[in-house]
Amino acid sequence: MNHITCLSSILPSLSALYDHRSKKSRYCGLHTVTYRVLNFLEKFILDNRISDAFNMNTFSGQSKSISCRSRRNDVWVQLSYGRGVVEVNGNRILFICENTRTLHHIDSNGVYHTCDYDQNYDVSDVIAQMLPFLEAIKASYEPEPVKALYVHDWVLETEFGTKPVIKPRARYTRKCEVKGLTTSRNSVSWTGYYRDAKNRNYTKSERIFYPTAYKVEIDGVVAWLPHSILGLEASPFDFSGGRNFKPVVTLDIPTWWIRKNITDGQKMTA
Repeated sequence: MNHITCLSSILPSLSALYDHRSKKSRYCGLHTVTYRVLNFLEKFILDNRISDAFNMNTFSGQSKSISCRSRRNDVWVQLSYGRGVVEVNGNRILFICENTRTLHHIDSNGVYHTCDYDQNYDVSDVIAQMLPFLEAIKASYEPEPVKALYVHDWVLETEFGTKPVIKPRARYTRKCEVKGLTTSRNSVSWTGYYRDAKNRNYTKSERIFYPTAYKVEIDGVVAWLPHSILGLEASPFDFSGGRNFKPVVTLDIPTWWIRKNITDGQKMTA
């Protein structure tokens, strides 16, 4: 028998029988053999971390392909609505025809095999023909350099209100379980809109809102806690649980305020 290297030279070119509008039950059974080759190729790529050397495409789960990014196209595996194709070094060595439901294979010795489609068809020879090219790609692979992280240069374009200056917390603080009872009527509100000076397509907004003080309960003592001494840009309390909801949070509160409002308050009620 003559030595054959490519199925394209001996098989007629038939148009696709199925597409995304066809019922899956008509062609999904023809994917099994190609999937074995595709799964091996995916595992080799992932295990050796050479995904940048390949193009991977998936469309609606029934059309998948993996091909080399190099112009030589050393390895190409595709399944598409029943049709299966494996090419090595530009030569088609496996072809599953959904029109005739037949399988065509050229082994490593150049011998042509054909049979009715069989889900248990042995693809070890197909994989063996792929391996030398995959090893060559692995040996010559150089990962693409990692691009530097883009740093935005935000410029304030518009603001509503006056942006408050958030003062740092006092040096000495104490963690306390604080129950929020209510908030003051007065509040601080500011909204700013920014644009990237290097790329004006990037924009962002920033909003600061908080009451000026909170009526809280700490260790059984009720007092007004100013927001300005907490060093926070937003309210630590969430009163969205309902009218009678009293949120409890853990806060770092300056010791001078605790001594003045909580410790002395406990002495007065004792």
